[in-house]
Amino acid sequence: MTTYESDPTGPVASGSLAAPHGGALNGERGADELRVDLSRLRTELGETVEALVDRLDVPARVQGKAREVADRAKETAAQVVDQAQQKAQLAQQKAQEAGHLVAQKVPDVVRERSGRTAALAGVVVLVGLLVAGVLVRRSG
Repeated sequence: MTTYESDPTGPVASGSLAAPHGGALNGERGADELRVDLSRLRTELGETVEALVDRLDVPARVQGKAREVADRAKETAAQVVDQAQQKAQLAQQKAQEAGHLVAQKVPDVVRERSGRTAALAGVVVLVGLLVAGVLVRRSG
């Protein structure tokens, strides 16, 4: 966190060059302490500048958001494709089962009708023979 963010009344915010530890810059502290403080302030300033650049870099933020949206869309599309494939497989299985049921029923129906047709044909032949027999007796 920058000095300004942590303490809005601190030396950076007020423009004062007073030392952060309460001492004046007039030699009460050693040169090493001043270098350490200066290094710390430079680091904080660099972080602050980076944060501002990130906030102001609208094209990069838009690209980042677009990538997020595209990634979510790809995930959603993959899920939809997966669900569609599962449903297609299920429909195929049901169609195969229905086809097998129809195939099982058809021979029964054909056999029943074939049996009826054969019986009817037998009756017709029998009636034909009886009629022929009656006609032969009458004529002879």
